[in-house]
Amino acid sequence: MRRRLVLKNRKRFAAVLMIFIMIAVFGKLIINVAASSDKVNDQDISSNYVVVRKGDTLWDIALNNNPDGDIRYYIYKIKELNNITSDNIYAGQIIMLP
Repeated sequence: MRRRLVLKNRKRFAAVLMIFIMIAVFGKLIINVAASSDKVNDQDISSNYVVVRKGDTLWDIALNNNPDGDIRYYIYKIKELNNITSDNIYAGQIIMLP
């Protein structure tokens, strides 16, 4: 024999249902805002990256991206920012610029 469920308190059911709907709507809004802000950050950051080509050196990258400043200090900042401990870089490597 199947037992039939009976709704005893309609106001409580409506309140719980509204809370779930509000959580779903606000959750979706928060996710959309976070996703759109990530896209903006990716566009801003992508201009500060360089993909190393065959034959590139840190000196060449520093000259191309900071021609007026101290090249040695700029190389130091690149190495510090990318956690590079040696002077070796490889083709295809992506380097973040300060």
